[in-house]
Amino acid sequence: MAGLPPLPPFPSSSTFPEKAYSPSVYEAYHQLESLYSQAARVATMEADAARITIHAERIAGKGINILLTLEEFAQTEHISTNWIEDATVSLVALLNDLTQALGSVKHQDDPRVDFLQPVTTVSTGKPGRPRKEINVDLLLLVNSPKRQMRRKAFAQSIGVSHRTLRDRLKENNLNFKYSELTDDALDDLVKNYRNMHPGSGINYVISHLRNRNLRLQRSRVIDSIHRVDGLGRVYRTALREAIARRVYKVLRPHALWHLDGHHKLILWGIVIHGMVDGYSRTVTGIRASNNNRASTVLEVFVQAVEDYAVPSRIRGDRGKENKAVAVWITVQHGPNRGSFIWGSSTHNTRIERLWVEVGRQFVRRWRAFFFRLEDLHGLQRHNPYHLWIIQHLFLEQIDADCKEFQREWNSKPLTGMGHLQSPDEMLLDGLLKHGVYLNANPPDECASLSEDEIMEGYGIEGHVQRLPGQTGAGHAPEDALDDTRLHQESDTEDDPEWEDISLPDEDKFSAPSVKVPCVMNPFAGNQVAENIFVQSLQQADEANIIPDGYNIRLEEWDNGEYPSFYHICSGKKRNRELLVQLPDLEWRPRSEHWVRALEIYNTIKAQLNLPD
Repeated sequence: MAGLPPLPPFPSSSTFPEKAYSPSVYEAYHQLESLYSQAARVATMEADAARITIHAERIAGKGINILLTLEEFAQTEHISTNWIEDATVSLVALLNDLTQALGSVKHQDDPRVDFLQPVTTVSTGKPGRPRKEINVDLLLLVNSPKRQMRRKAFAQSIGVSHRTLRDRLKENNLNFKYSELTDDALDDLVKNYRNMHPGSGINYVISHLRNRNLRLQRSRVIDSIHRVDGLGRVYRTALREAIARRVYKVLRPHALWHLDGHHKLILWGIVIHGMVDGYSRTVTGIRASNNNRASTVLEVFVQAVEDYAVPSRIRGDRGKENKAVAVWITVQHGPNRGSFIWGSSTHNTRIERLWVEVGRQFVRRWRAFFFRLEDLHGLQRHNPYHLWIIQHLFLEQIDADCKEFQREWNSKPLTGMGHLQSPDEMLLDGLLKHGVYLNANPPDECASLSEDEIMEGYGIEGHVQRLPGQTGAGHAPEDALDDTRLHQESDTEDDPEWEDISLPDEDKFSAPSVKVPCVMNPFAGNQVAENIFVQSLQQADEANIIPDGYNIRLEEWDNGEYPSFYHICSGKKRNRELLVQLPDLEWRPRSEHWVRALEIYNTIKAQLNLPD
């Protein structure tokens, strides 16, 4: 087996002023290389028929699609047609080997629900039907550029005609208008967003524009993406794989929330906690924290309740970090009704899908960034003082990314059952159709079911499936963590105030909290030294000082080029590599910020004889 030919050097010349292939070319090649290497191993080992079939189908489907896409853009992307032909021959030969190997292996209204009153009937004193007035605040909400609810569907939801809705909008000077924006200006916005969020599809772009109060036709956004990144668009479409989804149904908004922790950044002492409404897929709460304590999870949950409503039920895994929320919701609704539903984190479908998006939209780049700091710029992950500096510098930025993701996800048109409605729009539509729970005595659609039946209908029965290195409910296959990196000293995450509170189903909390690495403030007990550190770092940033010896200065780079892509190992055996784009404009300043902080810390440590 000859193997997949390597991507040839970029044909640099006066004809091609660029210095390298576009990011989409590299991404396509590394996907193809990964597909080939995995399938080649299967073809040379004693594998079962099912495994061989899977890899053969991936080569015949995804692999060939990648080559066809590269061939389509070969001229504009300066890709050698000879290389494409050689790669095709290699894939076909591998497919033949796999084929030979396979051949040889032979609902009802409830008085406890408060329905919104979007429309009031007013007598005009004139003949004819009474006038229907629509709540002005609701009109403002629906007409916001951040929402693009179909007027006909909205009119049906509130029980008025499309003409009445149109007239009331006009009377309140809320006529629907698209934003006036030139194609060049739109292309700049789309290009900047895609540069900072590689891999984001059209619906994320639309959400980003909505959050900038821009209302644009979907067709214009699609055309802009074609102009800005034609190859990337076709490539992602060709590779799009639908995540297998179970049949899912919840009666109304806030009937069931899904709760979980995302642990892809736990190596650096950072955990993301989040929750999502099962009906609308609205992210009700998400926060990056430096611990995995039950009290922290409760804080995120209570804030979500204040922002939205008290859910009837919550679904989470059996980790002890969820106990405080289970106590809170049980006290709120009473015992023995299944208010907190336990189950395997890997089957928590709504939050599972959300974590995949969180990983792809921003967490993956933070992982690659931290690994790059370790490999190039002196970060020692097992040093608790280094982790304190990391959190001091970047925790707020990661949390800001969480909030930005929440805004963009909640206003992002969703395909499938969403019918291009955003979660915010589905939530509003659901509240109009089904009403709002009265927090003091919410309805219980599961009143006739036992707790075991509730578990079966709203979750998954069975034992917890928490494997070594498992990091929460959902992640893309390429984001699987290397579990060998997790074996290190951990800080305790127990919350004594919750340990003494018992629940009727106390035994359900059988899984320990996922431990967070030990983090220590190197300036603990020395506020003067900490103030000097903070002030010195601010001054160094303002002066743009780049210290020597940290592989960050221009003369220290290999080939005079700072890496804007970084490989990270994934999989429990570290047998896969993932190429992650780190746009230079955003991520190199962060590397410089870290290097300045490390240099200042090392200087203060030497002067004050601080511990290593």
